[in-house]
Amino acid sequence: MTWKNGFPAILPKPLLKVANGTLFYGKVDQGEEGFILAYVFRRKISKLSVEMAKTQTNLKTPSKDIKICLIGDKNVGKTCLALRFVRDEFKSELMSTIAASFFTKMLTVDGHEVNLHIWDTAGEERYHSMAPIYYRGAAAAIIVYDITSKTSFLGAKRWMEELQKHGPENIVLVIAGNKNDLEDKREVLEQTGRDFANETGAIFRECSALNAFNVTSIFEVIGQKLLSSKDHRVLIDDSSLKVADRSQTNNGDSKKRQCPC
Repeated sequence: MTWKNGFPAILPKPLLKVANGTLFYGKVDQGEEGFILAYVFRRKISKLSVEMAKTQTNLKTPSKDIKICLIGDKNVGKTCLALRFVRDEFKSELMSTIAASFFTKMLTVDGHEVNLHIWDTAGEERYHSMAPIYYRGAAAAIIVYDITSKTSFLGAKRWMEELQKHGPENIVLVIAGNKNDLEDKREVLEQTGRDFANETGAIFRECSALNAFNVTSIFEVIGQKLLSSKDHRVLIDDSSLKVADRSQTNNGDSKKRQCPC
């Protein structure tokens, strides 16, 4: 072996040299679990040692669980939004949600994997009292209204009031005006929705489950907001997960309706 300045000549230029004379040579081999094998040399010491050096960039970051609730009056298109985001599909005929439906989807946000647990709550008045069961422990809530219905916008205001009074502390709130593909039938101006969001400190998006406009953006901005927050309120409350199995079975009792999303 040829040596140069006390080190094997075949080695590349060291990536790091520290004050005590230690030279770190990287990247030699990729080991399991993201470890990097790096040759470590110390001046005036001929013995070659091999150490395992962890690098943060090559370690897979564990995914974070985010519980999100879709809330709003009936027929505003909550289920259509969930299906568009999770399965990238649109169905004009869906079953009315009984109590709640449940979806999951992995999403990469700014290099971080987040596991979204999406609760699609029923909008009918008779299920209103059950809503707290589903938004309990939620990190975010998407309040959906239909831009072609002033009544649904008033309903969104009522939902906002309820969440501000009884929802989890620091919950991320999004106001979503769905069906913006139906511009000729619009009853709620975009600026009206935006002003309402500004007044309440919520994020605002107009969207369309029909053509997928802004649907993914809604969930991405939630992930970004939560990942950037100091308390990282993204872990699901275990007590809220216990509802999952019971609520999912309720969907079999659904009745068919039109979903003009």
